[in-house]
Amino acid sequence: MQRQILLFFCILSQAGCNTSESKIISLCENELRDRLVSPSSYKRVTAEFTAQAISIPEYKRILTLETAGDWTIATKNELKLKFDKLDSQTNEINAGRQPSPSKFQVVFKYEAKNAFGTILQSNALCEYVSADDTEIRASEFNVKVNGLNHNEYLIELLKSGAAQ
Repeated sequence: MQRQILLFFCILSQAGCNTSESKIISLCENELRDRLVSPSSYKRVTAEFTAQAISIPEYKRILTLETAGDWTIATKNELKLKFDKLDSQTNEINAGRQPSPSKFQVVFKYEAKNAFGTILQSNALCEYVSADDTEIRASEFNVKVNGLNHNEYLIELLKSGAAQ
């Protein structure tokens, strides 16, 4: 609740508040803008920020799905190392030596021009899962806009033939 109130005042004042919300919102908004046909026409209507603790089983499920789709893992040993690291991390959380994981979400309502120059209003969901309840490691490469991080989005563009 305090985060939502702080975010509300940050948006109202248009000041550059140094909160995790502003970093997450900024990263997500930049990633969203880069995906538009006309990035310069982007105009935010609303941005609703939420942060919630997630259970260890949910955290493991999310990371397992991400690991299964990670095309940079070349060998079984690399995969084993990644899962061993995940097990170690969850043991640290269970022992109380590391904060619980969190999921940060921002729902954007925005306006932007389509390929024909018509302004349309749309929505986007941005998510960031944090192992330690902070935004410190958040980057354009690990926030997901509409379910895809930066690299996954570029791969989908290549598959569709839209990138030239």
